[in-house]
Amino acid sequence: MGPVAASRPYRLGESPTIRPFVNFSLGPDGNAVQLGLDGDDVLGRLHGLAAGSIGDAAGPRGGTLAVAYRGLPVDLVAQLFSAIEKPGRQSLVERPAFDQERLGGYVGAVWSRVLPAGRARLEAGGGGTDVQAFSEGRRFGRVLGSAAGELAWRHTRGRSGFGIVADAAGAFGATDGSSWQQVAGGLRLSGILPWATFSGSARLGDTYGSPSRFDVFAIGGAPSTILPPGLDRNRIENPALPADLQVGERFTAYRAELSAAELPLVLYGDWLRAWNGGEARPDFVRVAGGELRLERLVPAEFGRTLNLRLGLARVLVEAPKIRSTRAYAAFIYRP
Repeated sequence: MGPVAASRPYRLGESPTIRPFVNFSLGPDGNAVQLGLDGDDVLGRLHGLAAGSIGDAAGPRGGTLAVAYRGLPVDLVAQLFSAIEKPGRQSLVERPAFDQERLGGYVGAVWSRVLPAGRARLEAGGGGTDVQAFSEGRRFGRVLGSAAGELAWRHTRGRSGFGIVADAAGAFGATDGSSWQQVAGGLRLSGILPWATFSGSARLGDTYGSPSRFDVFAIGGAPSTILPPGLDRNRIENPALPADLQVGERFTAYRAELSAAELPLVLYGDWLRAWNGGEARPDFVRVAGGELRLERLVPAEFGRTLNLRLGLARVLVEAPKIRSTRAYAAFIYRP
């Protein structure tokens, strides 16, 4: 056996690992592929990625630089991005009023802990964007600060039990000189059996002040690697739906879900709607489908966020009238 090398202090910039990656999102809100490079140091404290997004006319198209540092009691994250989104080019329903180009960034801090019977997570941050609204032919600024928290508790005896997850989020910002505030929260209850988990959840939110159409809650659309989630907490993401299917100052969303214990298969039903205060509430957007959540098969690595899902859903909407069965797929990877 050869001699053991002498110990030396850890240096953040030494021995980085850099590798290519491919992300994608395919669905009613458009098709896009992200190509880029992902890297981290030997201990996984510093992680970054650079990616460009190409796709059809709906987008999003553009690029991003993102970095996360996990050597402190809180994780620090930062992201710069440029993106063009054109829901007016969607195949299922067109929403040209929301076509936009954005250039901006977001910085945030995340604290999380694994508890004896659950977990806790807190996030706070802020950012801003320069927005080009194509339908209006003008450019304006949008800045905001936001915070979110989640608390999960689980009790089991043997292979059966129940769980509770509560979450809340808030944001305050100014768009084109007009200020607004927004709050949202939800509760999820689960019954755990040896062969499956049954869950039911409800979420709701409200907006105050003078928001623009880009600030109110918007139902539909899939997440993207190049877009910072902290800037878009008003988006009620659902990859089975086109982006901006319903929009409004208020929203409610309900979900029933059956998750198999031994297979990465989930069957679900969604009821969602968004509307403005003082207006009649619209009929629910109804979605029934199933998806394979393949990220369950990928070992967790250094806290990265990974979503890998394939799904098929039936969508029923009264206004606009939609009766459609759609497939979707997403591989979303963030530092």
